[in-house]
Amino acid sequence: MNEKITFPVKSFLSLVIGLSIILSCANENKDWEKVKSSNTVESYEEFIKEYPNSSLLDSANIYIELIYFSQAKKKNTIEGFENFISRYPESKLIKSAEVILDSLRFSEVANSGNTAALEEYINKYHDSEYIQDIEVILDSLRYEKAKSEATLESYLDFAKKYPKSAFIKKVNAKIDYLKKEQLKIGIWMGWKIYLNNIQKEDNVIWGFPHSGQKYSPEKENHIFLFLKTTIKNITSKSSRISFKSGAIFIKDHMGHSYNLSGLKVGDGFMLAPPYLPSKEYIITDRGNYEQGVSGHSVFYEPFPNRWSIELAPSVNLDIDFIFVCPAELKEFLLQFGGDTGFSKQLQIK
Repeated sequence: MNEKITFPVKSFLSLVIGLSIILSCANENKDWEKVKSSNTVESYEEFIKEYPNSSLLDSANIYIELIYFSQAKKKNTIEGFENFISRYPESKLIKSAEVILDSLRFSEVANSGNTAALEEYINKYHDSEYIQDIEVILDSLRYEKAKSEATLESYLDFAKKYPKSAFIKKVNAKIDYLKKEQLKIGIWMGWKIYLNNIQKEDNVIWGFPHSGQKYSPEKENHIFLFLKTTIKNITSKSSRISFKSGAIFIKDHMGHSYNLSGLKVGDGFMLAPPYLPSKEYIITDRGNYEQGVSGHSVFYEPFPNRWSIELAPSVNLDIDFIFVCPAELKEFLLQFGGDTGFSKQLQIK
């Protein structure tokens, strides 16, 4: 008689489940190898969907992250890395992504030549490692803008806004030069003439060579008008100009002319008659002048009533041109040097 073999139900079920698990694991591993072989975001996402409880889930997500990072590097765009950082803010690759993104932003704005974009970069990304480079570029662009405008106003505005600029010394030098140029009233025989001030005096008191002697204008209601100037020899060699009284004069709106009455250098007056203490003297002021090497020489000859000024190259000389004119004079035309000189309309402020 044959014996009947029986299996416990529980044991059978366990066996079936075990076989299913083995088969499932085999399928999962097989699919995983396929996914790794294709190495695409879509294949990893499909695997995750198919095996939501897989022990390989974390690995699948890491591979997806690496693919997105690799794609961002391949595109090498600001948008690509911004998208990666937005998608994976906690990624272990976030630091690398931020470094590359910072470099891309810097390259874009550094080559733009746009001061507004550079300023925005500083305000927006003040922790960037390129901040100092951006500031250097921005400083240079601001300076180039002021230089291209080349006006006193543009340089003054630059100096006020950016006193710590690397170009501040150059800017201040330009400001000084342009301020001086504003005072320039003309060029005569290779000399630049700058007007520093216009001053009225009721009388003159001699300093050199007849200290203490005082003169007032011969006509009533007249004053001594001092055109306080700086003259500069802009030629490459020493230059001398001699001129008589009528070569330099001022003219009022009525057409009345007032010839040059004298010069003043330092404390020394060189006045023509009737304000000359003695007609026997040639009054001279010499400023370390030796054969045109340096300095200046200024003198007056009573006969034939002539002044002479001699300047070495690039020398600046502060000198007053003195006229006798009505006290009420407010504006006038300065004629300097006749046909070889220039004329300039001036106002007394």
